[in-house]
Amino acid sequence: MIPRFEIGVLELKEGPISGLETPKTVKKNDVVWTSKVRPASVVTLLDGVPKRPRPGGIPAVAPGTQLFGLTLSNGMAYCPVLPVKSGVPKAQCFRDIDGDGTFDGAYVGNSDGLKGRFLIASVYGLVPIPKRRYEPAIWNPANDAMMSMSYVGSEKGVHQFRLELDGQKIPTPQVCVGNDDDTCSLDQVTLRISETSEGVRIELVSSFDSSRTRVQFER
Repeated sequence: MIPRFEIGVLELKEGPISGLETPKTVKKNDVVWTSKVRPASVVTLLDGVPKRPRPGGIPAVAPGTQLFGLTLSNGMAYCPVLPVKSGVPKAQCFRDIDGDGTFDGAYVGNSDGLKGRFLIASVYGLVPIPKRRYEPAIWNPANDAMMSMSYVGSEKGVHQFRLELDGQKIPTPQVCVGNDDDTCSLDQVTLRISETSEGVRIELVSSFDSSRTRVQFER
């Protein structure tokens, strides 16, 4: 049984971070580092899909369009990149229900008020469609997004950060998980954080050349 409505998880590949080459002192809501990100799962739609008449005339998707993966509870939906900050709230997203290498189901992908090229937070209204071919693809770097991580504050000694994509704040904060020493880790970034009279001092202990970042939308 496939739910007709789901909130997705966006899996991104993150490039090297910048802004923490030396320790910095920040206050609440200051940006700590930036990086470029792209979807971890990408396909190309080979057969176009016409405009969806209900609800509200969701736009057609042309053949050759790159689609990014949105992880659902028991599968993947693939959605087109949204125009950045255009206010376009919805798009068609597709699913290969029977796993035969063709899309045979279509959702309405909803940005839930967020504005960014990958910010489809939920899908609903799954309906069957005539089979449409797709194939794995190499991502076009022209569609990379800028990501930043800001310091939110601490609660009971646990430091929290907030991710932004295309300048859009993701409401759900991310926690820097404590290690056995005086450091904590956020995905594959390890930090040393200490309180000072001027704010919070953040030192980069270790990072990566390429990593994966999960964007969890609000439930």
